[in-house]
Amino acid sequence: MQARIHRIEAYTDIMQTHISAMQAHIEQIRVYIPVTRANKTRTRTRISLMQACILLIQTHILQTKACIHPMVFDKIRLKRRIQAPFPNKMPDKYRPNQEITAMAQFPRDETGVLGLAQEIADGLAANTDIYPAPPVSTEDLNAATADCIATRDAVQAAKSALEQAVSTKQLAFDTLEDKMKKDIRYAENTVDYDNAKLKLIGWGGRKTATPLEAPGQVGNLVIKSQGEGRIELAWGKPADGGKVAAYKVKCRPRIIEGTTGAVWANADTAMETEITLAGQIQGKELEYCVVAVNKAGEGVASNTVTAVL
Repeated sequence: MQARIHRIEAYTDIMQTHISAMQAHIEQIRVYIPVTRANKTRTRTRISLMQACILLIQTHILQTKACIHPMVFDKIRLKRRIQAPFPNKMPDKYRPNQEITAMAQFPRDETGVLGLAQEIADGLAANTDIYPAPPVSTEDLNAATADCIATRDAVQAAKSALEQAVSTKQLAFDTLEDKMKKDIRYAENTVDYDNAKLKLIGWGGRKTATPLEAPGQVGNLVIKSQGEGRIELAWGKPADGGKVAAYKVKCRPRIIEGTTGAVWANADTAMETEITLAGQIQGKELEYCVVAVNKAGEGVASNTVTAVL
């Protein structure tokens, strides 16, 4: 128990030190208040906030001491009398053991607004001695509440009607499409998909399947960067031909003019129009080209670039 008392005494001493420092700071601020009215207002506001903090700390000190057994507290008070500044000026909201009530919040939802409006109207009507002349009478408040309820119900009814109308429209379109498809199938079978005759009813025959074409030539192959055993290539998409599925990057040792050399070997495959190849042969002059491919086959090879890695 004695150790606890000592700890509480040390704690209150620290808080008293904070209070003294804050009071000294307030005096310094008062001495150096600027001359402009705006700065005076801000400075006085700051002083008021600091004074409120002091009152809170003093209140906490009193509550802390109240935790000690009353008989022990009396002995401590005889040893050390602690004066609490401004005992009569302490606002009620800072007094110890007093419940602090939060301010009411205006409702944000429609149900809350209507409920509060009804409570206000009922409360004003039942307490005319306390609220004899409200700026809005209970009759006007009840009428405005009834208008809100009526307009809200009208919106709900309109939403329901809109949903029903949309559902009816969709059902009508589904029915129409089903009937149209039956006539189209009848016409196709009747004229054996004759395109000219089907055009008479705004329809058309089966389209002739177009065979897939091999891609065109890849253009403008360039070396973006290179290093030891590494090279970065970029190129342009083919201007014609079929749709490209992928690009084959091919490599071979450089062929000296007038001689025969190695055939092209696949170095890698790319899905985009650039690639970085690593682990390439070093110290030899190499040639690179790119070919676009799809299911129909390979296109024409691009221009050739040469590098020594």
